[in-house]
Amino acid sequence: MDSNKLLPIEPKQSRSKKKFENILNSAEEILIQDKNVLTFISLSIYSKYKRASIYKYFPSTESLYIGILTRHLDKFSKLLNNNFKDKTDLNLEWYLKIYIDLLAIYLDKNKHLVEVFNLCDGMNLKQITLNKNSFIETLISSLKNLEIKHSEEKVRLATLLAMTILIENLDVNLSIRPRTIAEAKKACLAYLNTP
Repeated sequence: MDSNKLLPIEPKQSRSKKKFENILNSAEEILIQDKNVLTFISLSIYSKYKRASIYKYFPSTESLYIGILTRHLDKFSKLLNNNFKDKTDLNLEWYLKIYIDLLAIYLDKNKHLVEVFNLCDGMNLKQITLNKNSFIETLISSLKNLEIKHSEEKVRLATLLAMTILIENLDVNLSIRPRTIAEAKKACLAYLNTP
């Protein structure tokens, strides 16, 4: 597939930006209601925009998923940075625990993201590296900015382990329980402390 058809086309004018956001909102609502029916036809009916208008911003269904994921990645990144702001002289474990708490809350409030993660992982798009690992990269980037010493690869794998535990339990229970969050933190820190 042409990589140009994979990315949403973000408008520059404010009226068009509003339409772009409304289309993404409608796509998310469809995913929340029934994850299997997000098509351009269902989106057109739900959003009340013509398919041609939708195609103008989203040339493919993949671009819709990438648009949703990008939106949530931006929101989560801001949330993470706000919680890390003005925190100095704290150890890596503290930041990881806060990250896991924030991720659990965010995923619990945005359960449809799990489906978007699965779809983006399933697309196997070599041109696009946006997926659930992008949420981990926000942590890596924040730790670099805070100058927290860490092994990037270990942190990446430890947080991927924690994220997997959270997502698997969200699939089964439809909510993330405190015990699951504790298990995710324990697994993450145990992996991080292995030689």
